[in-house]
Amino acid sequence: MDEALRIHDYLPISYANREEEAYIRFLWDAFETNYNAEKYEFANLAFHLLYMSFVCFSVWQIRAARRTDFDKAMVGFQSEVENKLASADTPFKFFENLKESAIFRFIKLVGCDNQQVGEFSKFIKQRNRIAHPSGTVFFNSRENIDAQIEQIMVEIDHIQQHMTPVLYDCLHTFLEQNADPEE
Repeated sequence: MDEALRIHDYLPISYANREEEAYIRFLWDAFETNYNAEKYEFANLAFHLLYMSFVCFSVWQIRAARRTDFDKAMVGFQSEVENKLASADTPFKFFENLKESAIFRFIKLVGCDNQQVGEFSKFIKQRNRIAHPSGTVFFNSRENIDAQIEQIMVEIDHIQQHMTPVLYDCLHTFLEQNADPEE
C-alpha cells in the first residue's frame, strides 16, 4: 500500500475542475477499499485507471508545452480524430477518440523509444485479461498486487524522468503568462 501512495506524487496537485478531482478521488477510494478488503483484482483495476489518468495528464502537458510536435504526432489519424484531440478541453477526452494504447504514441515525443512505450502499455493487456470473465483471479494475494503496483510505479518513474523538460517548459510558460511587473 505504501508504494501505491506514491502515485499521488505524480498526479496533479490541483485540477481544472471538480469533476476531474472527484474522479481521481473516486479511483483512489475504490483502490484503497478493495485493497483493504483483499479484493485485489478490483484494486488492480482501480489502480490501473489511476495509472492511465497519470498518462493522460502527461500527454496533456506534452500537448501544452510541445504543441507543434504533438500536432505532427497525429499524422495518420483521421482528420476528425485530429480535430478532437487538438480541441480536447480535458485530458480525459483523449480516450474518447483513441484506442487506449494509442495514447502512448505521444509519450515518444519526450524521447521514449518503442521498447519503452511497449513497457508502458503492457499494463493495458494485463488489465484486459482480468476485465473479462475468465474464471481466473490473477491478483489473489497481497504479494501479487504489490508486485504489480511496484512494476507500474517503475514505469511511472520512467515516464516522469522523460517528462522533466516538458514540466520545465510548462512552468516557464506559466510564470511568463502570470508575471505581474507590479509585484
